[in-house]
Amino acid sequence: MDIYFCGPAVISPEGGVSYRAKVDYRTIFCRISLDALKRVSTDNDLTDPMAQFQASKATLLAIAEQKIKAGQIKDNLVWITMQDFSKKED
Repeated sequence: MDIYFCGPAVISPEGGVSYRAKVDYRTIFCRISLDALKRVSTDNDLTDPMAQFQASKATLLAIAEQKIKAGQIKDNLVWITMQDFSKKED
């Protein structure tokens, strides 16, 4: 399976960020919910969704890649939500 993240990052209709990928020459979209953007890095104080995406881009696209490989694509979309981040108990 060939996966290529080609972007660009854009604000999605739900308020999160959408990022385009090619999977075996098929275009899909990775949608990162606003809640996921807030949860991915709780130690940054960024409030702009695009800035949050850019600050955690590698982590978010790694999650998207795992979901693509697991076949979690529906209607050409891969969703990354806050449920994709386990809460660490101290």
